[in-house]
Amino acid sequence: MSADLVVDYRGYDATVVAFSGVAPLNHMFEWTRSCGDLPANFVGVKDPLECWYQRSVFAVMWRLRRLARPLIFIGGSAGGFAALWFGRMMGADKIVAFCPQSACGEAKRALGDERWGEYCVRTPSRDIAGSYPQAVVHFAEDEPRDVMHALRIDAERRSWPSGGHDLPYRMRESGRLQAALREAL
Repeated sequence: MSADLVVDYRGYDATVVAFSGVAPLNHMFEWTRSCGDLPANFVGVKDPLECWYQRSVFAVMWRLRRLARPLIFIGGSAGGFAALWFGRMMGADKIVAFCPQSACGEAKRALGDERWGEYCVRTPSRDIAGSYPQAVVHFAEDEPRDVMHALRIDAERRSWPSGGHDLPYRMRESGRLQAALREAL
């Protein structure tokens, strides 16, 4: 298995599927605490191969196929990429992405985004720009590369004046993250 999952079935009708990013800080299930009080079942997904979930796509879809609906997919950065990508493929009812990447591998570098080169070496090229009518994309105006990625995703966009690529953490510190997650339910 090339993706790790943790499932917390709580007896609710809705399920939140949360995708972790690939940075060293995210080698845990980064959304567990933020989603702990939500009235929903919780599934945390992380990508130990750090390949923007591309080597685990069918295994993850297979394991998630029977979850209680509605399905809400969330994630930040590479996890936002995964939430959008898997959300589209699996017909998620709602997607909430924070500072999502709209491309990875060579496709991301072609856009001029050279961040996280050490984590992108094994990443196949994929571009997921397009329409996501069920998605809300949060991004910070003070990180131009995240603005560029957000504008490539046709979805409801919510811009924040500051927070950089750490926007979800900044939102959690100020209490705004819980409101954004609850709104998705």
